[in-house]
Amino acid sequence: MMFKKGNKVEVWNRREVPSGSWWSAEIISGDGHHYSVRYDGYPTDSSVAVDRLPRKAIRPCPPPVGSQKDVMSDDAVEVFENNSWKLAQVLMVVDKNYCFVRLLGSSREFAAHKSQIRTPLSWQGDKWVAIDKVRSHDFILHLILSSYAL
Repeated sequence: MMFKKGNKVEVWNRREVPSGSWWSAEIISGDGHHYSVRYDGYPTDSSVAVDRLPRKAIRPCPPPVGSQKDVMSDDAVEVFENNSWKLAQVLMVVDKNYCFVRLLGSSREFAAHKSQIRTPLSWQGDKWVAIDKVRSHDFILHLILSSYAL
């Protein structure tokens, strides 16, 4: 997919967790193979605010979360934490609004509100493919080796 200056996108990187995470950014420029992006949430004069990346590390922003299906223990989800969407495993459902999650590739566990959780999505063939209600142990390797790995 070709991106244009000003397009809002998500950028894959492994800055915080080994399994990687999706960061919101805006296209500054590009030639179709590599793009310069400005990350959302950083001061514009910050050196970490801009990166040059290959096309395969960039995808369009997924559709809004909307109504989230109920999660169950051991589900694989993406959780919004520290300005990026990270792959996580649901450890325990507390109630209809909260659950405890563990970030993949990390020992970090925390409570997440349902507004911070989304179904893992993969951008394939210029369309979004939802990876519905799969158990994390059946799914993690598939994600890392396919759409999540670069």
